[in-house]
Amino acid sequence: VRERLQTVTVVTPPRSPQDPDFPLGFFSNSAAQEISIPVQSKKFFSDYLILRTWFERHGCDPTALASYLAIVLTRRPEARSLGNPLKAFGLSEGKALLDPNVDKISLGYLNSGIKFILAHEMGHIYYGDGVSNTLESSIAREERADAFAMDILAAAHVRPYGAVPLFSATRFNDPSLEHAPFGTHPLSQSRLKAIARRLR
Repeated sequence: VRERLQTVTVVTPPRSPQDPDFPLGFFSNSAAQEISIPVQSKKFFSDYLILRTWFERHGCDPTALASYLAIVLTRRPEARSLGNPLKAFGLSEGKALLDPNVDKISLGYLNSGIKFILAHEMGHIYYGDGVSNTLESSIAREERADAFAMDILAAAHVRPYGAVPLFSATRFNDPSLEHAPFGTHPLSQSRLKAIARRLR
């Protein structure tokens, strides 16, 4: 594994070159041996985790957050006016992180979530995944990259609990769990169940 991945680089462009308007545009390029973690995507993920944790700590109804994610990740026209998660709910990062539990929990989610994303994208590079022609083969590649990530993180003694809020958010890009109309990481019932089994 190390030999095959030793030339992989991680780049952090301001936005996803593949899809500049998508807020969770993490991806890999097997041919270039490159993983892209756009600044915009990491910031969106961080803001979402802070807001999600703040909601949980303050007993807020999660329906509002789910509605926001559905609007933004399905690219409805009003998405642009909403802005990033914290802005959309009128909460500043500084205020939210004054609660030490929000700070600690959201940072834990972020760190483990980014590790899962990196390991997942490394899986795509390890297996030489390119553009898939069918939904079935695309889902199979995602499941294989998920398993690769779980194996790597287990070997490193990292608990990838950040994958839970990641999938909770990305499911809105594919609410029927049949096909992500814009994304490159389609979800499926079998994929989510496999992740849940590994997390247990």
